Amino acid sequence: MGCLVPAIVLFLLIVGGGFVAHRFFGFDFRKFLPQPRPDVEIIDPSKDLKDEPKTAPKPVEEKPVVEETPPEPPPPPPRKTPAQLKAEADEAQRALDQEIATARQANAARALKGFAGVRFGEAVKGTPISLELLPEAKGDEKGGFSYLMFGPRLKKPFRKFGVQPMVRVTPATRRIFRIEFSQTIARAPEWTYNPETTNLVAMLEQHLGCKAYSLDREHYPLANHTFVFPLGETTVTVAERGGTQLQLVFEHAGLKADARTESESVRKEELAEKVDAKTLRSDKYPNGGMVKFGRARMKDGTPRAFCGIVFGSLPPYGAQIAPPTSASARGGFYIDYRKSKCSPFMSFDHGKAEVSSVNNAVVSVNLYSDGPDNGLSDAEYFSQVRGAIERTYRTKPVKTEGEGPMPTLTYVIADLAITLAPDPRGGFSLCAVNSVLQRLW
Repeated sequence: MGCLVPAIVLFLLIVGGGFVAHRFFGFDFRKFLPQPRPDVEIIDPSKDLKDEPKTAPKPVEEKPVVEETPPEPPPPPPRKTPAQLKAEADEAQRALDQEIATARQANAARALKGFAGVRFGEAVKGTPISLELLPEAKGDEKGGFSYLMFGPRLKKPFRKFGVQPMVRVTPATRRIFRIEFSQTIARAPEWTYNPETTNLVAMLEQHLGCKAYSLDREHYPLANHTFVFPLGETTVTVAERGGTQLQLVFEHAGLKADARTESESVRKEELAEKVDAKTLRSDKYPNGGMVKFGRARMKDGTPRAFCGIVFGSLPPYGAQIAPPTSASARGGFYIDYRKSKCSPFMSFDHGKAEVSSVNNAVVSVNLYSDGPDNGLSDAEYFSQVRGAIERTYRTKPVKTEGEGPMPTLTYVIADLAITLAPDPRGGFSLCAVNSVLQRLW
């Protein structure tokens, strides 16, 4: 009863409030009731229909399917042969050389006096590393030559090229006409340049105020891929050698012409100078003592030694005997004149002495020369060696093989046979064999 009375009172209040809201405020409670649906008109499908005779449907004509074949792509152009690629590269190079010649005249006022503290025309002291033919003299035995030397040391390294370039100097006055910088680079993929190469070219273009001339590497794969800066008498060249070496070269044309002029005068002096042939009979190369010849009997007049090596002597102390390369060959030790007081004969400065398998005594001497180091041609050098042998031993060759100015010559002096010949690997060979010791030992 206690809960029912409040509920009745609440219900009456709600009803009274609803009446007041509807009576005085017009509130419509019917919108809370379910709304009636609108009437739906039912259509009879049979009305207004006419009976029509049934006819068969017309067959649908099927159009034949035509398969369209795509047009065949044009065949690829035939691949060019290496000979064709090389011919195209040569033709493009000739056209580029004409452009470079024109630009050289236009840039005559920009000629360089040197680079990085190394000046053209500066005389260099020291021992040359090697003799180098001038590029245009290759194939010409009487062409110009120069000496390759270490250049002056720089105060600080230029980029990654180090602090000491190589230089080429004139043969007589030793004046610099070519400065060479080089550094190792990573091989770039396909027909592209190493970033170090392109960065160096861009830096030089900005520094020299001149654009670089070169052929497109992709269109001319067999061309000489270099960047050339023509500056009057001086030429700057950037090139990748073998894909792993970046080379920067500065060259002076006027001093290079002086190198050709000096080459001829040096050649004449060398030809006029008499060759020192005393080293042919020298016995000054160190050895480990002598062995007893025993039954060996040699003819009178047989040379005791050849170019410092005494026949029948033991190898020098500390020398290692190289094993024979085949069953018919002999072991021996390598000859190094740099470690002895004995001077080599002309430029035959390396070789091997063969020793007996019985007592390790020297039975033959085989020397080699890389060629002339004084500017002479190979034929002139060969003639000098031949003349020195014939004057020293007062003999003539007993056997001549081959034609031309450099055949294979064999001399016999008592029991010593000497052979002078061009080496098929390059340079020359000079061999002396004691026939008695070789036969017995």
